[in-house]
Amino acid sequence: MKKLSRSQRFENAKGKLSEVICELNDLKEEYQEWRDNLPENLENSPTAEKLDELLNLSAFDDLENAEGELEGAELPKGFGRD
Repeated sequence: MKKLSRSQRFENAKGKLSEVICELNDLKEEYQEWRDNLPENLENSPTAEKLDELLNLSAFDDLENAEGELEGAELPKGFGRD
């Protein structure tokens, strides 16, 4: 079995990250919809508080920023080919 190069592994990892970010964004939308549709009597409930905490996580933004940075990364070719 042939070992993948670092650049191939990097591209594979970026693809996986993109899939994970899409899944997390889908989940965030579902949680937002849940929060938006809570009955009035649950607006200040522990569930509402947990939903608010989850929806305010900066990790969602950090992941998208990371994806953008990785997309623009220029990988070294090495052996004097840079």
